[in-house]
Amino acid sequence: MPRQFCLLRELESDVTRGMYYPNIHFDDIPRDHSFIEWFTQLQQRLDEWYQTTRQSINLGEKIEFHELLFQCQVLRLNRPSPCCPQPTKEMRKKALQASIAVLKELGIIERMGKLFNIWHAGYYLIEAVICLLGTVLTEMGSQRDAHITLDGEDIPILCRYVQTAPALLKKISRRWPNIAVHASAIEALSRAVIDALHLWSKSDSVEHVEITALKLQLNQFSLFSPLPKETESSAQTYIPSGTPELYEAPSGNPVSGSVNPPFDHLDLQVPEVIAAPNNDCALSNLVQDQASSMIPGPYDFDMGSDLLWDFDGIDTEEILAAFLEVET
Repeated sequence: MPRQFCLLRELESDVTRGMYYPNIHFDDIPRDHSFIEWFTQLQQRLDEWYQTTRQSINLGEKIEFHELLFQCQVLRLNRPSPCCPQPTKEMRKKALQASIAVLKELGIIERMGKLFNIWHAGYYLIEAVICLLGTVLTEMGSQRDAHITLDGEDIPILCRYVQTAPALLKKISRRWPNIAVHASAIEALSRAVIDALHLWSKSDSVEHVEITALKLQLNQFSLFSPLPKETESSAQTYIPSGTPELYEAPSGNPVSGSVNPPFDHLDLQVPEVIAAPNNDCALSNLVQDQASSMIPGPYDFDMGSDLLWDFDGIDTEEILAAFLEVET
């Protein structure tokens, strides 16, 4: 089992280094056309780890949350990232499916009373829902006809999982009060996206400026934008059709300019969508002006009395009694 855990940590490291810090040189990660081969091999290694873990009764039982750990890496590998800001359609579909799987797994874990690692769960949850919302807004902005599915997923199912995230975050906030404001902000944004999605599915008009406003709000939730970057022919490296479009690494700090500002510079209260301005530029300026005071730092994690270990499904007295029984 230690080897299987080490393999997972190695995969997590490769995904993070390869996809999210393109202008930091790593000897084992190419930045030219051979990157596609590296990317394909990484996907294969991830799939092999998952199959090996699932097929082994011993590993499957000991690595209890292997499904969640696997789906999180599939999501981070295929979602828009600094190294691949324009994922292929296949990658976008994988990211959507992984987002849903992460939300589903966290819901199952919570119902079983095993949502112990609340810090990790909170961040997995937020990343999954913002990527799910990003996919929804991207598809709504590119298609105008009525649809009953979005990227192959039924719209009612998408709406159900979008609604799952704020509810889970509120449960987590009982033990991690600092995340409560994030739950409220995501709930407000999720509700607005669901309302727009219902209109879109009926072929009712959803104003472009409204979708743009929701995208701008969504971008404030993540260090790395969950939205595909608009095509910029002057900035992209030519890659054959059907493969992810890579961009030349920008100079300077890997988290300055090309990605969103860090969480701890913002306050995560999503502003209400007000009367639409005359153009997208004015709207962008309005939302960005508000962003300077928007998201409380998620790293303000208080290990003191704010962290109440009242796990759902497990009584505190039962936990203490179990410890005493072991000691005797």
